[in-house]
Amino acid sequence: MDGFDFYHEDYEAMSAEEARTQRERLISDRNEHPEYLVHQAWTALWRSFDIYTDNMSELRALLAAAETDEQLQMELFQNVRAPTVRTAYFRGLDKALHNALAGAMSLVDHTRRHVPENFPDTKFSTGFESKNSIVYEMPESTFLRRFRNYLLHVGHAPFKMTGTLAVKSGDTGTLTVWLVSEELLSVENVWTAPARKFIENHAEGIHLLAVVDAYGQSMLDLYHWVFDQQPVLRPDGLDILNEFTRRINLTMSIGAHDGRNMHEFWEHAARNAEAAREGRPQTDWQDVKPQG
Repeated sequence: MDGFDFYHEDYEAMSAEEARTQRERLISDRNEHPEYLVHQAWTALWRSFDIYTDNMSELRALLAAAETDEQLQMELFQNVRAPTVRTAYFRGLDKALHNALAGAMSLVDHTRRHVPENFPDTKFSTGFESKNSIVYEMPESTFLRRFRNYLLHVGHAPFKMTGTLAVKSGDTGTLTVWLVSEELLSVENVWTAPARKFIENHAEGIHLLAVVDAYGQSMLDLYHWVFDQQPVLRPDGLDILNEFTRRINLTMSIGAHDGRNMHEFWEHAARNAEAAREGRPQTDWQDVKPQG
């Protein structure tokens, strides 16, 4: 592979100092390589995406549980004993809501920085702006962006519950968690015109699970497209980074192992350790390692 000719490959002939020097140079050169920098940016974006999806999954699970778990519904509605379960449920819902909205805003901001910095004036950057604007202009998105400000600067989410309990055999309980639109609209200087319109269009209350599902699916569709572009945009990037890794591993192991077939390598090491304990001869990895 081009660009690697000046590294030594006669590993067994290297002194410990020469091996250390080459390993440090390989690591330094890799860390400054454009493909590594872009790869790190993608890795950071994946990290932001994982945080967002974990938080959104937790939020959705809580909302869905209230609508489907009849035992939970009984605890949320009951008023004959201490509301331990209800208190814990809404405490968890408050936390999940804060985390999900913060994670969503962070993910979008991180992506809007990543794309133009690493792929300026490309079809990818143009495509992202176009697809992201569709999600951005969704009524649910316009509401959630300002609702996050409401939670940060005004107060807690104004929840309400409606539904019926399954009190007889064969009955099915129903419960829905809503946001109280009237209470949201009572606060001035928080809502943009599109966000206020969304609330006004849901005067009886905002079904939070429906909003989360609509926004969440649009975000998943957007980011599936974003991450599908990663191997296409830098087709040689992974090969270059793998070559750095291969040479670093060979330098560290005096040519014994390049990092591939690690499972087989450690099984071989375990067999050699057992052979040493039993006084049997050991086998060189070079003689047994898989080919290709």
